[in-house]
Amino acid sequence: MSMAERQVTSDPTPLDFLRAVYCNEGLPLHVRMKAAIEAAPYVHPKLSATALLTSDDFATRLALQL
Repeated sequence: MSMAERQVTSDPTPLDFLRAVYCNEGLPLHVRMKAAIEAAPYVHPKLSATALLTSDDFATRLALQL
């Protein structure tokens, strides 16, 4: 049993399935790459910033900080 086959649980999630595909060295590289690309956003989330604005508009708040 390969490492990828051992990683799949009895009730696999879609991410478990994608992980098994991209870890399976017996599959063609383009198939493994596609699975890795699809899984990446769930394994490595994007960082983002948010702003909390009050009753002042954005231009006023910027002017006060300068």
